Amino acid sequence: MKKTFILSHTFTFLLILFSLASAAWSVEPAEETGLMFVGDEELAPYSFFSRKVVEGVNTQDEFISVTIFDNVPRGYCIDLIKKLSAVINKKISIELVSPEKFASFINSSEPNNITALIPDQANRQFFDFSRPIAKIEFAIFAEVSNSYINSLESLEGMVVAIHKESPILGMLSQNKKITVIETSSVLEALKKLSHREVAAVIAEKNITMYYIQQNKIENLKIVGAPVGPFYSYTFAVKRGDTALLDRLNSGLQILEQ
Repeated sequence: MKKTFILSHTFTFLLILFSLASAAWSVEPAEETGLMFVGDEELAPYSFFSRKVVEGVNTQDEFISVTIFDNVPRGYCIDLIKKLSAVINKKISIELVSPEKFASFINSSEPNNITALIPDQANRQFFDFSRPIAKIEFAIFAEVSNSYINSLESLEGMVVAIHKESPILGMLSQNKKITVIETSSVLEALKKLSHREVAAVIAEKNITMYYIQQNKIENLKIVGAPVGPFYSYTFAVKRGDTALLDRLNSGLQILEQ
């Protein structure tokens, strides 16, 4: 009886070991977490949803304009991310969000997320940055008929519109003779200039030129020299994510060759 008891428990123990081993062998290796590029949907020509304005007629025979978005991410950063994805042999999903959501994303970036930013002091708290992918230049925009605005100094005593997220706000705040109105977007700043609510707009040149062309804003020109230094525009990853950063930099180096 005693021998039967021992054999029974030994058999039960072996069954448990076999079950544990089988479970371990059946576990498949975890898939590598995918990457995602998150961009601002209103940061043309770098990241945006393309649109077109369609002229129509409403029921009261009045002409109206309808803006149609195609919901396809486009822009310089989008094209570069697609090329980078192929070079590093890693799928990168793309998501464009509103400026408000993008601002929240900057403060709570997750691992494996990629975005594009100017590596200023505020952003360095949350991100590490890749090799530069573009140079950002800020310019003064004024009405074509305006002959007295020709430099930053000539704006003293005037009102200027600047996007509230612009990195040059800090520099301009040092000149108390220039009154600055912060706007929620570059397009809002341009509309204020068109309505003569401000004397000039200071904004990133490429973005501003895109909005001027797309919205058919006329009678505006660039005046004077670039404002402030040239800024590097880079891809950014969550601070400390050195593996992803190295992967992006390796891919960018290949694309630059």
